[in-house]
Amino acid sequence: MGHWQVESDFVSYSDQTDNGLKTETLIVADPTVKWGLTGDSDVEVSFTPYETVRQSSADGHSKVSGFGDIYLRYKNALVQESDGSFALTIEPYIKAPTASAGLGNGAWEGGAVAPISFALPLGLTLTTDPELDVLKNASGSGYHAGASTLVDLGRQITPAVSGAVEIWTNEDFDPAGTMRQASFDMALAWLARRELQFDIGLNAGLNAATPRLQIYNGVTYKF
Repeated sequence: MGHWQVESDFVSYSDQTDNGLKTETLIVADPTVKWGLTGDSDVEVSFTPYETVRQSSADGHSKVSGFGDIYLRYKNALVQESDGSFALTIEPYIKAPTASAGLGNGAWEGGAVAPISFALPLGLTLTTDPELDVLKNASGSGYHAGASTLVDLGRQITPAVSGAVEIWTNEDFDPAGTMRQASFDMALAWLARRELQFDIGLNAGLNAATPRLQIYNGVTYKF
């Protein structure tokens, strides 16, 4: 309670090609700042200070850069067993349309995530996080539903190093056409000190609607 935590990628890069259009996205830092309200809850704000999106096709090239949207979240651990065997959390969020022109859809959106984790034999942890979203229609009028989840299998490799593999899926039920995405993800985390952790990860797209490759590295600091 009353403690701060900052999580941020140093840099994140993704590459996607769909119907002859290649999109490259570079994000420089995307900090999430957390403030503990109680031992079981916190409030969070996350944003992207700088993002660049480059697109190229047979018709030409384009580039857009600037600030991203801001996300506000409230996180509350509904169930958290002291031995780590089970945990259930709820995280409602709101997205404020602060992104520079060409980087966002200019709409207020929101939703909720419910991370659930189970301890398994052999030191493994199984995590899933079903999410429901309320998203602006591509037409600019009205809203529709979105849903995503992941199935993550993690393990402590050494006292300071942990790793995870996961499958992620997302569905956007826009009236103009449903978009389905999926990726296979891998990540490593190194706890350098009690309050300092470094992360590296790779996400591989499993269909054309998902970025073919996303690479990131980041840091978490508690104070």
